[in-house]
Amino acid sequence: MEFRQLQCFVAVAEELHFRRAAVRLGLSQPALSASLATLEADLGFALFFRTTRQVSLTQAGAVFLKDVRQILRNIDAAKRHAREVAHAAVPSIRVGGVDEAIVTLVPALMAQFRALYPDIHLQIQEVSSSGRNVQALEAHRADVVFIRENVNNDFVESRLLYRQRIMVALPVPRPDKRGGWQHDIDQYDKITPAQLARCPLIGFPRHARPLLHDLVMSSLANIETPPEVTCEVIDKSTMLQLVRQEVGVALVPEWAQTIAPAGVMFRPYGDPVLELPLYIAWRKRDYSAQLGQFIDLASKVCAVRHSGNTPPD
Repeated sequence: MEFRQLQCFVAVAEELHFRRAAVRLGLSQPALSASLATLEADLGFALFFRTTRQVSLTQAGAVFLKDVRQILRNIDAAKRHAREVAHAAVPSIRVGGVDEAIVTLVPALMAQFRALYPDIHLQIQEVSSSGRNVQALEAHRADVVFIRENVNNDFVESRLLYRQRIMVALPVPRPDKRGGWQHDIDQYDKITPAQLARCPLIGFPRHARPLLHDLVMSSLANIETPPEVTCEVIDKSTMLQLVRQEVGVALVPEWAQTIAPAGVMFRPYGDPVLELPLYIAWRKRDYSAQLGQFIDLASKVCAVRHSGNTPPD
């Protein structure tokens, strides 16, 4: 079924005359008749009653006409919308990203970008997983995204912004409660996987945070007695509240210190200390001057903020 066939059908249905419909569409009458015959063959039912003097819609044709008119209206609206975006006076960049980027990076980046380029409108959308952010990019629901994974293919390109440490979140010790799993673990400058063996662990489900989940589980795979995962939560704020209530310890990105409640402390984790990357990604074919300015500014902001961290590749 083709767009032109639907236009032919609507023209004949409205004119109820093949010659007038052909003139309206700028087609020859045989071409119009052939197009409708192909459409009816594809549908498997007749759209019109035809006699030598009269053309009228069948009952099925009348129902089909209503839906086809709506389809054509939707196509016209889509073309108008795309045309407006393509020729908009104010360019727009849709920015997506994982929670770290949206909370700690994008607000400052947005303020600096607007100061430099006030005519470019930024739309922000938080998506929890890197995979879903890449899908939004590929489906043209976002123009640039901040993700945990390196994606470079025929369609998408990414750039490493920085790496940050994974930290162990611990409840601040209380003088009256030094026994059990909390005994002396806060005394270490850095906590190794083996030192977590007797601590209950608050983890992330893999579907929500696959990279962090796999890093943590891999680091614990070779110790004799891995810690027990006492519960799994998706939201980092909830996780840190559970740490504060001494439900267990949690392994979180370093930035989580900025949202930690009172009563939670942090130590670097791993031997060597594990790190988590953040990339910026975009569609290759839609790379524009405005988008390039945003990407370059993001790189500069991150370079200043994380100058002591592992430099980008």
